[in-house]
Amino acid sequence: MTGGSGEHWMGDWVESTPASRGAANTWGPYWDALFPPRRVRAWINWKAMSTGVNIARRLWDQREYLRRTYESVHGTDPAGWPSQHPGVVLDEVLWMAHAACLRCHWFDSSGHSMKSPADLQQALVLVRRHEMSDRAFRDHAVGNVSESSMPLDDS
Repeated sequence: MTGGSGEHWMGDWVESTPASRGAANTWGPYWDALFPPRRVRAWINWKAMSTGVNIARRLWDQREYLRRTYESVHGTDPAGWPSQHPGVVLDEVLWMAHAACLRCHWFDSSGHSMKSPADLQQALVLVRRHEMSDRAFRDHAVGNVSESSMPLDDS
């Protein structure tokens, strides 16, 4: 479908927008995992930058709430935590559960249906694998992000 001038109604092809550098230590890695770089129509890019940012921020905010709750029990120094990479399942986005870590930016971008007990169980399995491997296990997470782009959360 094109307009009268031959242009596509969703705009030209553009490179998708990565997370801002200012979000690199917060929701940015979640955004980059959920919306990896690719060529998209301008309208799709705009839509991802509005709705997609809200999704990444909601998941990050839930992770931060759970991290603060964990710290209220185990202290703020990760060296004293029972697990160096405590895992959680984020469910802030309707019908989807995402495995994540409270210390590093490990995040299961594919998500798992909360309507299916088997899918939800898979999220728990991924969380436990990451936690037990002391960060070595990162399959199904953050689009296989490199070590340098997954800073530890030592605050």
